[in-house]
Amino acid sequence: MPSIKIARDLPEEFLSDVMITAFDGGYGWSWHWFQPAKEDWLEAKHTDKCGVKEGEPRGDKCIANDLWMKVSIKVKEETGYPLFDQNPCIEVTLQDLANGMARIINDDYVGTWRKASEMEERAYSEGRTYGREYRFNEKEDQLEVETGETARGYQQELAGIIAGLESNQTDAGDIDAPFADAIVQAAVFGKVIFG
Repeated sequence: MPSIKIARDLPEEFLSDVMITAFDGGYGWSWHWFQPAKEDWLEAKHTDKCGVKEGEPRGDKCIANDLWMKVSIKVKEETGYPLFDQNPCIEVTLQDLANGMARIINDDYVGTWRKASEMEERAYSEGRTYGREYRFNEKEDQLEVETGETARGYQQELAGIIAGLESNQTDAGDIDAPFADAIVQAAVFGKVIFG
């Protein structure tokens, strides 16, 4: 089975399972910021796991057993994120997911922003930022602080999952939907935008 490179080979099935976790309509976490860019937004590689012979109708049961290879998405207009206007179709491949994983493992910050607490607002107004990044979100009319806490947690967890793949101690089932969404966002945007 072909593999995708990161620090080691990542099995296609592992990356496909992460893609399914992020984008499947039943539980995918990424649906809060994206929508399919076109009717045939999912490209899958058929497997024989569902027991259907060549030429027979595959049905929904088989889609769940296929390897998801690529999705074509666009950012929802209501997010207010400017990529909506600039790029009406973003294709996310297994290689993109591997790149997103590498970005999470290698970066200290993945750029998760949250509303600043009252204490952080006071510290910011007094110039005591302690090396943290702040921004004013005009749309939400609030001061926000960049936090790497979530990203750092994902770094350690993802490194452990990838290390455990070789000994079959871990698999994509160890990556839940919010985690898979962070991987997709790291791949698409270079950081987590929609926390």
